Amino acid sequence: MNPGERSLAAEKKGTDNRYRLMLGLMLAWLCADQLSKLAVTSILPLNGSVGVIPGFFNLVNVRNRGAAFGFLNNSHTDWQFGLFLAATLLAVVIGFGLARKSRYSPALFCGFGLVLGGAAGGLL
Repeated sequence: MNPGERSLAAEKKGTDNRYRLMLGLMLAWLCADQLSKLAVTSILPLNGSVGVIPGFFNLVNVRNRGAAFGFLNNSHTDWQFGLFLAATLLAVVIGFGLARKSRYSPALFCGFGLVLGGAAGGLL
């Protein structure tokens, strides 16, 4: 095998690993997101609070149907779910598009996977 063929084989292997890494971290982050939400809802009543660092950081159980600290948090907005679904799908398409065009970098693809897992968790 000449050096050019080895380079192509290494790049092909990196391409395969980038999607495995992204999907694996995306699913792991999505599971962690859902498990943390389940833990909070099972431990804290709605609007309940517990001090993690007294006077500085409290964990509070609230519902936010909107995004970004209550943006579009209106229960009468019928098109809201469609907007959030479209934004999530757009994030997935952009993430995979960037992954396809980028050189293999484990740190970069870990970041892509975590962002995509967070986007999916925000939708659920």
